Amino acid sequence: MSTKTLAKHRRRVRVFYPLTKGSMVLRTEADWHQDLEPETSEDGTMFEFTVASERPFLYFKPCVIDGDQVHWSAGMNNLAVLSEPGTRDIDPFFHSRQVGAITSVLEFDSALLGRSHRVRVYLPAGYEENTLKRYPGYCQLNSRRNKISNSDKMNPPFVIWLINDRLDVNRLFPDGESRFHHDSVTARAVQMSPHSEV
Repeated sequence: MSTKTLAKHRRRVRVFYPLTKGSMVLRTEADWHQDLEPETSEDGTMFEFTVASERPFLYFKPCVIDGDQVHWSAGMNNLAVLSEPGTRDIDPFFHSRQVGAITSVLEFDSALLGRSHRVRVYLPAGYEENTLKRYPGYCQLNSRRNKISNSDKMNPPFVIWLINDRLDVNRLFPDGESRFHHDSVTARAVQMSPHSEV
């Protein structure tokens, strides 16, 4: 009798990744060498699996199988709490370094303020590779004691940390008007900033 038949707990796992080569599978702690094939696949970008275990949780990792090569997703193992309702959605990356980066200074127009202002954006690891992933984010003021560089010209009044939408303006600012997701927050940030004239 198979493990899947004996399993008391099950949950759907959806993997979002722009796969262009190879096939997406899951590997789990039940057997890290066995491939779990997706039950459904949508346009090569969403892969849906059912994971099962006698315990109410299971560790797993997405893998891309390309010929005889297995590419494991970066980072720690993923945890599926099988007793929770709904799906467990993940957005892995496979080929990028596991470090983020801060952009050069970017300039955007603000309809609320009636002028442009400058920001830097922190891009998490895997940002460039998995273009399907969306990030929550927040603005952080730069203080004079905590500068990215020593030049005021290179220091915008705040940094957007992506930890929502992506750097591509159409993805980062989907509403088309509010350039900073909540422009009122941006207005307050600029008013409080010691660099409010930039």
